[in-house]
Amino acid sequence: MIAQQDAEAELLERSRSGDREAFAELYRRHSGAALAFARSLPHVHDADDLAADAFLQVFKALCKGLGPDTSFRSYLLSVVGNAANRRHHRMAQEVLVDTFSRYDTAEPRPQIPDRVADRCHLADLLAELPVRTRAVLWFSAVEGRSAKDVAEQFGMTANAVSALLYRTRFRLHRLDRNHCQGASRGRG
Repeated sequence: MIAQQDAEAELLERSRSGDREAFAELYRRHSGAALAFARSLPHVHDADDLAADAFLQVFKALCKGLGPDTSFRSYLLSVVGNAANRRHHRMAQEVLVDTFSRYDTAEPRPQIPDRVADRCHLADLLAELPVRTRAVLWFSAVEGRSAKDVAEQFGMTANAVSALLYRTRFRLHRLDRNHCQGASRGRG
């Protein structure tokens, strides 16, 4: 593992000097993880573009002498998450309709199937988590990586990862319970 980290540090240094081949190797190593993480984020409909834009942002940062010296993947995933949040907030402020007249009707809104509503609810709960927490949860719960592997990825201890996952699951459970109680009050 240390040899791979040394090799990655060298690739980062070469990329910082403008070596496109070195950055291409970083892309080959981490593009799958960036894309998978982008797809896991709530409200992301263009995961491929989001991941590609994140790589471009990181490359520009490296060329300016900024960006990571180590832990390239952690830095990249933070860029992906932050970009997704910015896009979501920007799009939430836009109103894309051709005319408002069709919304002036008194017709009841169609019911959303429970399966779709559950996915939207889960996406909303995950959106309330910090980007790093979502990433740790992703690698642990979805990719099935051990706390030790995740800890190495994020520069944490395995114990800190386990504690973060425990707190995150507790928080999600509490948010879910509060959401369900609010929804049941709204129906009555």
